[in-house]
Amino acid sequence: MEDNIQNTHYITNKNSLAKFQGNVQQIVMTQQGKNHDTETENLEETFSSIITAELDIEKRIDEFGEVIKLACNKSFQKHGATKKITAHKTVPWWTQELTVLRKRTDAQSRLYQRTRNNDDLTEKRKAQYSEGKAKYAAPIKRKKLDPGRCTAT
Repeated sequence: MEDNIQNTHYITNKNSLAKFQGNVQQIVMTQQGKNHDTETENLEETFSSIITAELDIEKRIDEFGEVIKLACNKSFQKHGATKKITAHKTVPWWTQELTVLRKRTDAQSRLYQRTRNNDDLTEKRKAQYSEGKAKYAAPIKRKKLDPGRCTAT
């Protein structure tokens, strides 16, 4: 899977931006076979000469995109790179019926919580929510306690 630079967020600061410029220049000079220790040209002149020397502009644009991606990866810390990505874990006893009940209960909860200025309607929706919550909790409890819920495959 290719690393997509459009979906990567980098943490930048003054020092890392200076490092980025140096890394871009180093990568370009290395690709061109020039010694990057000697100050030959500034970066804009280098890119200008590379682009004008090539007939296939699309190819150079793709190469330049790769240079930018490499320099970003070398220079900047990625946002969220230190966070551990966890996959959504499921339980073996969960069913589609429980999903439907959960969605219904959540909808009733939202209706009850958003009802204002009408005490009768609030009480009616509170009763509906409480009843729906009980109808949702009972099957969950049954499924959890069912001894045959986890079958070996």
